[in-house]
Amino acid sequence: TLVATLSGASYSDGAATATSTVSTDITDNDALAFTLAANKTTTTEAGGAITYTLDLSQAVFGTGETASVVVTPSGTAADGTDYGDFDTVMTAKATATTGLTYTAGSNTFTFDDTFVGTQISFDLTVTDDALAESTETLVATLSGASYSDGAATATSTVSTNITDNDALAFTLAANKTTTTEAGGAI
Repeated sequence: TLVATLSGASYSDGAATATSTVSTDITDNDALAFTLAANKTTTTEAGGAITYTLDLSQAVFGTGETASVVVTPSGTAADGTDYGDFDTVMTAKATATTGLTYTAGSNTFTFDDTFVGTQISFDLTVTDDALAESTETLVATLSGASYSDGAATATSTVSTNITDNDALAFTLAANKTTTTEAGGAI
């Protein structure tokens, strides 16, 4: 709200008055835009962690304001098997960050007016298993954006391929190492 008040009027030839006040509400027409980025588009099972950055750089929270976004993992990589359990990682991140809560199951981050900064980062550690398997994909998608003071958008999708570092091994074994022609089947 912009308020303009006239006061302290003077006139060299006599009396002057200034008693007018005008008030105008300014409505923000910019949507809060959530974006998501990952530091890797391809990694191996031994590649460690994939770091994601969730950005809300346009957010300026007034008292009592909140913004929410859903971050959903999908793809052929299995949550909790091929990478760290998503809900566990997100809950830990929210617990360690003032002004941020995470609702497990719905994958919803909620930022409130005590949040400081313009982004958060979190790591999903890739599991280095002993299975020979094809390349798997971890996809993280933003959706369901909301902002208590106006519009919000969230349209980012980030994909990372996880290539296997295990070789498929074939072995051959025999139940006898020595036999005769009449010794039967091996």
